Amino acid sequence: MRKDFPSYSNSQLDFALVPNITALGAYEKAVMSTPPFNTVIYAASPFLYRIVNDNSEFLVPALNGTKEILKAVKAPALSVTRVIITRSYAAVVDHLSEAAKPATAESKKYTEDDWNPDS
Repeated sequence: MRKDFPSYSNSQLDFALVPNITALGAYEKAVMSTPPFNTVIYAASPFLYRIVNDNSEFLVPALNGTKEILKAVKAPALSVTRVIITRSYAAVVDHLSEAAKPATAESKKYTEDDWNPDS
């Protein structure tokens, strides 16, 4: 990311890798920063390369991870005023129809018309 956004210094854009997004207190270390920051972009979510019918493998970890980041940024010492939550590309793409399309070098802008019917 830093290579893609070289105009942003470390004090303007930083990242944290959290090994288990669903663990209690998973983000406590990640949100401690000097200087403090005011915006969090949360892009973590489980992604499985198979179909699951059990919410405990996909939905529950996604919800728990989101709850953990929100709890972490609510800590009194933090100055966070904005949380941006993104989600997985898997929610948008209908993999069955995408698999049928030939690959092209042209990038595609996805819209609500592309939503995965299972999402």
